[in-house]
Amino acid sequence: ALLVTAAHAGLIEHQRLAGDINSLIDRYRELSIGINEINREAGLLDPVPNVLSNAVIEKLSFIHGLVYDKQ
Repeated sequence: ALLVTAAHAGLIEHQRLAGDINSLIDRYRELSIGINEINREAGLLDPVPNVLSNAVIEKLSFIHGLVYDKQ
C-alpha cells in the first residue's frame, strides 16, 4: 500500500506492481527512509519500519507470487 500511495501522490514512478519482488522491496526501503527522515526532523517517531527480516521477505515473496503468477 505504501508504494501505491506514493505513486499516486507522484513521489515515485508508478511502475507495475507485478514486477520483481526484490525491486519492490528496494523501492519500499528507499521510500521508508525518506518518510522516516521527514518525521524525525519534525520530532516524531518513525511510522515505517526500515528493516524487513528474511522471514518477512519470504512471506512477501510468497504472497506476491500467489497474486501475480495467476495473471
